[in-house]
Amino acid sequence: MAAKKQDTWDVFREKMKDKRCKKGQPAVNNKGLSAGDLIVRNGELVVQRLSSEVSGKAQKYSRIGAREFVPFNEEEVSIHAIKAACERHYKSLSEEGLKCDVLAGDQGPSCLSMEHVPDLKVVHVRFIKPQINRPSTSFVSKDIMREENPAFSFMSECVHVRESPDKRKIKSERCSSSAAKRPAPKSLTVSQMIKLGKLIKPSVADTTHTMIIDVFSFDFSSLSWSVLPQTVEFIVENSVLGEGGFRKAYKASSNTAGFEGKDWVVKRYLEKVVNEVTNDLGQSMEEQTKKVVQMHHLSKNFADQLSKTVKQKNICEKFGPVMQFQMVYFGKIQ
Repeated sequence: MAAKKQDTWDVFREKMKDKRCKKGQPAVNNKGLSAGDLIVRNGELVVQRLSSEVSGKAQKYSRIGAREFVPFNEEEVSIHAIKAACERHYKSLSEEGLKCDVLAGDQGPSCLSMEHVPDLKVVHVRFIKPQINRPSTSFVSKDIMREENPAFSFMSECVHVRESPDKRKIKSERCSSSAAKRPAPKSLTVSQMIKLGKLIKPSVADTTHTMIIDVFSFDFSSLSWSVLPQTVEFIVENSVLGEGGFRKAYKASSNTAGFEGKDWVVKRYLEKVVNEVTNDLGQSMEEQTKKVVQMHHLSKNFADQLSKTVKQKNICEKFGPVMQFQMVYFGKIQ
């Protein structure tokens, strides 16, 4: 009895061994033909088209339409032959520049050889844009490599690093920007260089004084004030340029970027006006001054529209000169 059970077990073990050995072989039907031979003989594939990208929590490719029979006229089943057959069948997608990609299933991945295809009964494909392999390129600032960061030359000169895909060698070549060039260094005399060793005091005349002002601008197109001010250094003359019923005007100049090379007028409210605005009107000087600037922009807009209309109608000589308004800002003295 024990010997009979052992024989039965040996037979079962041999069957399982044969089954495992046949796992890596291509599937055959009852006529001894593999799935690839059937495709070549019948001249058609069963294809399930999938979406180009995964979606959902399971990260699966969605099915597009039902399964279709795709004509197959090749002599051998291969990844290249399957792609060619699908691109001929889905001609409209191929004309849009899309390429066929064979997938192992609705969760991928892409198949690069027939060994990656689990089953030829149903072939899963998707159409994607062709990928262009470009060499990796990075830009490193020359000034950063030198541990320098001058504002005028930042990113004006750089080292172009390109990685070779074959030998993995790094080659570098200089590239310069024509838009921003490094200014030429200033030539100094010996006396000027010796003078730099001593503290240089601001060269402000007795008739002027320095004033630091936080300047706020008003945008008329969006009807909004700037949140962050621009700190500007003005050299203001001590003598009064003019005086009215509300303010005194002083002539000023500046070397700050955006304000240099122009003559400016700094207007300050009279002390009696400050008391009247704050006590009688119950307003702060900031609110009052901002309203004055806003109304100035409104008047400037009217004048600009009038000037544009006169030029369009070509009546400049008949109409005469049009009033022009300059830019006005609101400032807080530090």
